[in-house]
Amino acid sequence: MIRAPFNFIRLSDQVFFPEWADKISHDVPFIDWFSGVISLDITAVSPVFVRNGHTQEDTNNTGNDRYNSFSRINEKYFIPGTSIKGAVRNVLSIISNGKIRVDKNLKFAKYKNTPFEILPLKHRSSEFDLADCIFGVVDEDSSLKGRVSFGHAFCTNGRPQVNSKGVRLVLSSPKASYYPIYIEQEQNGKNGKVVRYKTYNDDDGQIAGWKRYPIRNEVWGITTGSDLLDTFLYPLDTNSHFTSKVRFFNLNTFELGALLSALTFHDNEKNAYYQLGQGKPFGYGKVRVKVQLNCLEGKFVKLLKDVDALKVLMAYYESQMQLRKFPLKASLSKLLPMVSSSVSGHNFEYMTMSNVRANNEFLQEEKKKNYLLPFTEPCSAAFHSLYNQYAPVVDNLKNQIADLYNSQQKDREIRIAEEERRRREEEFRRLEQARIDEEQRQQKVDSLKQEGYELKQKQNYQQALTSFEEAYSIEETLELKQLIDECRSNLNKQQRPINECILNKISSIPAYTNNISKWLKLNNRDLSDDEKQQILEHVLDAYNKLNKSSKKDWKKSLKKLKELLGMDISGLFKD
Repeated sequence: MIRAPFNFIRLSDQVFFPEWADKISHDVPFIDWFSGVISLDITAVSPVFVRNGHTQEDTNNTGNDRYNSFSRINEKYFIPGTSIKGAVRNVLSIISNGKIRVDKNLKFAKYKNTPFEILPLKHRSSEFDLADCIFGVVDEDSSLKGRVSFGHAFCTNGRPQVNSKGVRLVLSSPKASYYPIYIEQEQNGKNGKVVRYKTYNDDDGQIAGWKRYPIRNEVWGITTGSDLLDTFLYPLDTNSHFTSKVRFFNLNTFELGALLSALTFHDNEKNAYYQLGQGKPFGYGKVRVKVQLNCLEGKFVKLLKDVDALKVLMAYYESQMQLRKFPLKASLSKLLPMVSSSVSGHNFEYMTMSNVRANNEFLQEEKKKNYLLPFTEPCSAAFHSLYNQYAPVVDNLKNQIADLYNSQQKDREIRIAEEERRRREEEFRRLEQARIDEEQRQQKVDSLKQEGYELKQKQNYQQALTSFEEAYSIEETLELKQLIDECRSNLNKQQRPINECILNKISSIPAYTNNISKWLKLNNRDLSDDEKQQILEHVLDAYNKLNKSSKKDWKKSLKKLKELLGMDISGLFKD
């Protein structure tokens, strides 16, 4: 039979994700907000040890034993608030059907699936569960700031008796890759045996669940005798007493009830125990926590004035979980046997690990196809319905909260309707202004184009270019681009000196005179007398260099030159 000082609370396929998770704020209170302080009185029922904040290296470097000593500040012993918070969060996750958190990067070399990959689907979700909402969370997917803080629990009964001899223990535990323990086998097996193990290679495999150490009625221990493998603890004795404060801010009624239910195991604080610090497998760290609700502020404080506020709030939480089809009785019934049992003996001790295969119980039990049986020991705590006891008060509280939420919802709907009306009006104004702006823009473009056309017709290409370019800056069209290019081309020709036209090589009289005429038209002017004389001399010079045949051809086209110069020139051109 496989044995271990721990066992598991099986995971539920369903996870409760609060519908208000996206409305959590540190600035805007819930309608049914509560803020205040919870006092914790913690009494050690077995020796308890929480290591000081030093490393093994500190011990090696300084030669003192601070690494093995109990956590303390200026000789004041205390249990860190983070240790208490972690323990309470674990309980709250279990009783609220929360997600189990598994390192996504953890992977065992010889298996195809990681522990995270074989979690039930809802446990792999990035949504916030109730523990995330209350305590906060930071991971690679998202983050949320918590609204609960746990103070250190300082020892109050003087300088508690410290076990001066110390305790020597082996604090190692079977690795999570040992599937006969850490993978759920119960669905496959019977009476602690299977035909075939589920492993991390099975896509339908599932981790065993929430790991818990059943409460023991005595401490025990094992050692190897090796200083390298054994750990020395210096625990505080039984009956050491500690006090702490838990401060909460802007929790809604549901969340505060859940926190109180987790702290008291839903009104089972007399029969159920927390475990804090190291040595839990050996019975160390068993503590009783007494809870008192102090300094309560909130919208509905008056309703709780004449009743046991702590129990009413827990009853409210119970009723709301039932309403959401996550009955508190079901989750607590799995947890209570673990936190209120009184186990001892060989069946709740670690199996033997040995290099000799025949003496290695882990190998032998795996060979026999055995697995860790679910925890079924009797316990002293039991679920009892607080709602049945406080139903009238809870229902009144629930109705008043519902009325406020309904009123807020109506106000919200009115506000949304008004915002929608304003949005539509603003959108209409925006569209109307856009239409007017477009109309004015088009009018401006048309006006500039018309102006450009008129200037172009007058051969005022520089100003026409300016008009077309301004229009193009408002509306980029192919037509305007072509007009701009045309104006630039004509402007370049217009700015060309007339001498370039006059002194051009003459291929024929018509081509020569046509080129000069175009220039004159572009520049809207006539030839001066000097320019006429220059043209005549240039033509005569070219003519005199021609042969007889070419001269005859030129004389036939002198009419064009005569029209350009405005004079009779026929007598100047002789054969």
